Amino acid sequence: MSRQTLFLIDGSSQMYRAYHAFRGKGLSNQEGHTTHAVYVFVTMLRKLMADHKPAYMAASFDLAGPTFRDQIVDDYKANRAAIGVRGDGRADRHRRGVRSR
Repeated sequence: MSRQTLFLIDGSSQMYRAYHAFRGKGLSNQEGHTTHAVYVFVTMLRKLMADHKPAYMAASFDLAGPTFRDQIVDDYKANRAAIGVRGDGRADRHRRGVRSR
């Protein structure tokens, strides 16, 4: 009997990687919202699924605002470049991308 595989994805980390992976002007939708990070994020998930065929997959995303990590480590995420304006719905689009797979 083969073992079923569960992949746990750090969605915020992958979202950050996807945002900075795309070079150039980037992609946008009809409303002008950037979509390249969502495209790269979903493409990475699809490749992961095709290559490894996990039985289950779940993704977690950082909460808005400070977390316990900020209390433990003063310079948590201090060297990360910003990924654009928060509140533009980008994280919601990433979450929908995870759910649709």
